[in-house]
Amino acid sequence: MALWRTLCVVCGLVLFTLAVASADETAANPDPATSPDTNAVDPYVLLDDAKLKLGEGRLAQARELLKETPTEGTDPYIVEEILVQRLLVGSAFLRATHYLLHELREIELDDTGYGEWLRAERDEYAADFAKQAGRYLELTTAGPQLEFVRFRLPLVTTEHLTDLELYTDPEILGPAVRNWDDGREGLGKGLIAGQARVALVLAAVRHYDRESASPSLEAASERLRGGVPLSYPVMVDWLAETAAAVPESPALAALAEDADDRLLSVEGGRELYEVRLRPMEEAVETGQGEDPAGPNIEEGQASE
Repeated sequence: MALWRTLCVVCGLVLFTLAVASADETAANPDPATSPDTNAVDPYVLLDDAKLKLGEGRLAQARELLKETPTEGTDPYIVEEILVQRLLVGSAFLRATHYLLHELREIELDDTGYGEWLRAERDEYAADFAKQAGRYLELTTAGPQLEFVRFRLPLVTTEHLTDLELYTDPEILGPAVRNWDDGREGLGKGLIAGQARVALVLAAVRHYDRESASPSLEAASERLRGGVPLSYPVMVDWLAETAAAVPESPALAALAEDADDRLLSVEGGRELYEVRLRPMEEAVETGQGEDPAGPNIEEGQASE
């Protein structure tokens, strides 16, 4: 009996020691899934870093930073700007890939390795744009809280626009396709970066708030960097237009309808809706189709 008691005491001490050791280990190495992160980065800091990257023309890095910026537990107006910036850079890549895919189709090079990759990229951007836009529309159901935004935009000059035209020349697209098949992807991916840079600025210029017949892209960008009011009808109209420009995506087709419904329900929205539809109706009447959703360099002029 004495031996049995001794064994029980020893076992109890061992179990107690193991329990204490386990507790010490847990305290020293807390589970990140259940412990508060005292080193969490402020969402506004990440947002500001992403905007700085946009201003430097590093769109891909900005997009990754924006994806990492948390929205849970964040002030609604900051969440709105996070979504606005995600949509801005997302639309730039969406339009760039869609436009390049259209140009490949025009010269019958879309059924290639580069074309297939470009189509997959376009579809990924389309799905993400629809997701972020859906969140934005849901968040602003009762009206927006974000009324003012300071944009950070890369410089777009005449040289950028000239390069933009060259990038879609068959003499450039052809080598991009051949290089891709040989495992050299730099040129193909670089074409997207050039298109996206201009598309980003053209998307933001929608919010230029001064009455001017034709401001240069540089002048308009400078104004946007200083901060401008964010028009909710203009934002929703842009969502609908961007979504409708990529008819191959079911998610964007649904978004276009939702955005138009929202646009028609807000003050000043019907006028924007009718202005947007007018060229489409004229195209139907004349039998002319629409241009692809690529950067439209006629929407603004670069600084000389």
